[in-house]
Amino acid sequence: MKTNLKITCKEASYLLSKQQETKISYIQKIQLSVHIAICNSCKLFKNQIIQISTLLKTKTTKDTLLNTTKKTEIKKALEIEIKKN
Repeated sequence: MKTNLKITCKEASYLLSKQQETKISYIQKIQLSVHIAICNSCKLFKNQIIQISTLLKTKTTKDTLLNTTKKTEIKKALEIEIKKN
């Protein structure tokens, strides 16, 4: 099996994006590593996409916590109203 390790920037950006959502193959990981080692633009894109992904995950966690807090507040308010009646 002969595999070409050289990929284009377009293929590298696709693999970087795909890697954030799902797993990529071992060969794709090697191709990506080789490309990023020689391409500063794709190295920068990799860092940016990791930052964006991290921020989105953090925001989702914060939103979930806010929703849980809001639910607790509503539950307490309902319990107070029920006790009044």
